[in-house]
Amino acid sequence: MALVAFLSAICFGFIKSYQAMWLMVIISVVFLFFANLNKISKLKFGKAGFEAETREVIKEAKSTIRELQDLSTIMALSTLGLVKRSGRWGGYSYDEKEKIKDQTLRLLKRIGIHDEECERIVTESKLYTFTELDYVLHILGGDIIPQALPNERIVEWKNLRHCGLENIATPEELTQFFKQIGLLNDEVKDLIEDYSHYIKYRQQRRPDIWNNRANWSHF
Repeated sequence: MALVAFLSAICFGFIKSYQAMWLMVIISVVFLFFANLNKISKLKFGKAGFEAETREVIKEAKSTIRELQDLSTIMALSTLGLVKRSGRWGGYSYDEKEKIKDQTLRLLKRIGIHDEECERIVTESKLYTFTELDYVLHILGGDIIPQALPNERIVEWKNLRHCGLENIATPEELTQFFKQIGLLNDEVKDLIEDYSHYIKYRQQRRPDIWNNRANWSHF
């Protein structure tokens, strides 16, 4: 009915007068207001007129925001995971991956994703896990196979090096291994301490040393 009144007002204005048209427009607005009265949650009157906020609009807006957050969470999880997995022997450098991670987390926080949720996203993306794995691999000599070690130690070395993402060697296990083979020198101790620092703080203790990890060798 309100829509009919509104259209009639426009036609009436062209046929008769603008004064009559605006009267009909006002009547149609009143019809529209009362027709949607059940949806009104707020009504504010002021010098500039009145503001009406409907329950449906609020509900839809909140739903949209929540969906946007959920979508952003999924995209961030996928992006971080793909970035860390891409080019394991090339592709993105460590610093580039960290930059992408930081930019992604800043965006998530800007749209209302809490710090705890951001941390969960990074953890589930395996971003930290792959860095921990790199620490273990490089502390154990990278591509160098320690041929000078006894066979039983070679087996232990292989078990530590190829433990997989779900069972990465801990700093304590590495310390014990190097102690047993007689190579727990100050350099190895410092590298294991770097590894422990990363696990605790998720930052590199000595970025310059980390960037030179391809040259770590103790065998």
